[in-house]
Amino acid sequence: MLTISYIILYDSILIRILTEVLYIVPYSTSSFCKLTYYFPFPQHPRVRFACCNAIGQMSTDFAPVFEKKFHDRVIPGLLHLMDDHGNPRVQAHAGAALVNFSEDCPKSVLSPYLEPIIAKLESILSSKFKELVEKGNKLVLEQVVTTIASVADAAEEKFVAFYDR
Repeated sequence: MLTISYIILYDSILIRILTEVLYIVPYSTSSFCKLTYYFPFPQHPRVRFACCNAIGQMSTDFAPVFEKKFHDRVIPGLLHLMDDHGNPRVQAHAGAALVNFSEDCPKSVLSPYLEPIIAKLESILSSKFKELVEKGNKLVLEQVVTTIASVADAAEEKFVAFYDR
């Protein structure tokens, strides 16, 4: 019984956070536009993490409509969150959300973003590889490699230009 109470409490807190911070209007698909516009900017890392989680889940649940409608806000927002070097869990979760987003994203939608996505992933890969050697941290590094693989899989032949990088 206690576990159910915690789940209900957690769900109500998460819904309140998403509603207040992310400006979600329940049952309105068009309100996701507001969600994707505001999600990179919450102050608390847990809220940013929850935003990545929400984006990843919506990318899976509403694919490919979500990707077609909100790519212009989601991709730049996730790339912005991948710069959160002070919070590696947020960085890794932004990469995971990008994986979910790219899985069912049409090539025509993903193609214009390949250059900035790969440039960001290369930059993070380089810095996190140094961090692995110096400190042994590998959370973000593993996610970046997975994200590169997912983007390459989604882009198919359009990714050929990036293989030698």
